[in-house]
Amino acid sequence: MNLLRANCGRFFGIAKPPQRGFKEFFEPQLTRGVIPKAGRPWQADELRLKSFEDLHKLWFVLLKERNVLFTEKENIDGRRNKKQIEVVRARIKRVAQSMARLKTVLTERQIIVENERVAATKVKQEANRLRNIEERKLREQESSSAPTKSIDDLD
Repeated sequence: MNLLRANCGRFFGIAKPPQRGFKEFFEPQLTRGVIPKAGRPWQADELRLKSFEDLHKLWFVLLKERNVLFTEKENIDGRRNKKQIEVVRARIKRVAQSMARLKTVLTERQIIVENERVAATKVKQEANRLRNIEERKLREQESSSAPTKSIDDLD
């Protein structure tokens, strides 16, 4: 987890200093009444370019961000801060879109791996079938080419 905290700002373009403990679940700018600028959701094409490890890290960054936003949503008084609630809801929606797209990319990869595994199994089965046919032909040739003794040859 420390590696993620140390690299998340550099890797994902997040400019937050790492925080420890309970403070991790609060957005400091929202608690001060400042509405932070937030980025756009991740596109599936961008996620397809990432490695499995990068997607794994990104999933936990998004999960943490979602938890922070839900915490902030609960802490905002809805009657007085409608603008803040709308901003938080929009950010939650973007995080949810990114998470859904990340799941889609991982599902696509899983399908590809499964299809490759099935294809490899079929290739092995076909190779075994052809080898068995060849072995059977060789045995038939050996048995047909072997001299047969007739009754006259026995004397």
